[in-house]
Amino acid sequence: MRRLPTLIILLTIALGLSQPVQAQAGVTVNTIGVSYFFGEQITFQISIESSIPVTSVQVFFRDEFQQNTRNFPMVLSPEGNATYTFDASERVIRPFAQIPFWFQVELENNESFTSERYSFRYTDNRFEWKEKKEGLLSIYWYTGDEAFGQALLDTARTSLSTILELVPITLEEPVDIYVYPSTVELQGALYLGGVEWAAGHADPDLGVVLASIEPGPEQSLVIEKNIPHELAHILLYQFTGPGYDNLPVWLREGIATQAELYPNPDFEYHLKKAAKDRTLLPISDLCESFPTDNPSAYLAYAESYSFVGFIKNNYGQSGLHAMIAAYSDGMDCQQGAQKALGVSLTQLNNQWLRTNLNSSPASIAMISLQEFIPYIILLSIILAVPVWGSVNALLQRRIKNG
Repeated sequence: MRRLPTLIILLTIALGLSQPVQAQAGVTVNTIGVSYFFGEQITFQISIESSIPVTSVQVFFRDEFQQNTRNFPMVLSPEGNATYTFDASERVIRPFAQIPFWFQVELENNESFTSERYSFRYTDNRFEWKEKKEGLLSIYWYTGDEAFGQALLDTARTSLSTILELVPITLEEPVDIYVYPSTVELQGALYLGGVEWAAGHADPDLGVVLASIEPGPEQSLVIEKNIPHELAHILLYQFTGPGYDNLPVWLREGIATQAELYPNPDFEYHLKKAAKDRTLLPISDLCESFPTDNPSAYLAYAESYSFVGFIKNNYGQSGLHAMIAAYSDGMDCQQGAQKALGVSLTQLNNQWLRTNLNSSPASIAMISLQEFIPYIILLSIILAVPVWGSVNALLQRRIKNG
């Protein structure tokens, strides 16, 4: 792994200020700096002059899109230089996040001074990234030639058109796509940001896509699968904003999988086999999360891909758009379908089974029944209490009467 020079941000250069800043309370800020080694440490620096003795300095920082602000006391020298080094191996800062930071200076006369807010991007500086840009799209990679980078950019551009044909959403904000050459290196970066075991990852609020694609003979298939999939998540977020988290997982992943330029050819086989074996998952079970075991998770993706395709084919682009709008407004999984398409999610599930998988009425009934099992169990428990009470009372009377 190649170690790059530590990133240094100087107040007079990177932050656009050509001279020291005279602040309130007689405090003059000479330089501001931050340096880091990705996944290891971040060092904040400030150099100040003050006519009143400084008693302490604190640094404040956070991920731009997270609420949790951290603050730490800095080590202050007699010359007015303060530093603090944060242990970045704690896995609390997302890769490629924008990090706002600022300083607070306490003076001997109990006055205080708060600096302006500055920021830096927490890029994975363990590697020397190459770059290609076009419009709002930026591609970064460090293994592979210029042709590889161009293939990534071409696929990203084509993906935007494919997604637009699926749902009427367009790219509104910049997107940065970082491509690692192996799953191991990608997962290493994600692990340092608190994410584990992902072959691709999108941080929609950051406008960042991380993908694992190895340059070589098989690169086209992987590029056409991974890049469109993660871009779809970014576009959905830009379209819905915070309502993105309200979208059912089957809808988010179904749209992303439909956006892939190279559809998975094995989905149909596994869907038909699951239909025959009566092991299909009710779509309602895929609203909040997917199963964690690999076979079930694979089936969940296959079902979501097929289900969203069914909605698009039968209710059109406007139908998918209406579903996205209904769910992003906070409707629950059943209500969103009812509001958008005029049918419940269960009815929609049954239509899909009949149309796409030729499922028999018995199979459909069995899958529908699975949705009500928790309620049946709860009702049984509720009814069992008075029944047991009556039986117990009858037994007690019989015992008492001999």
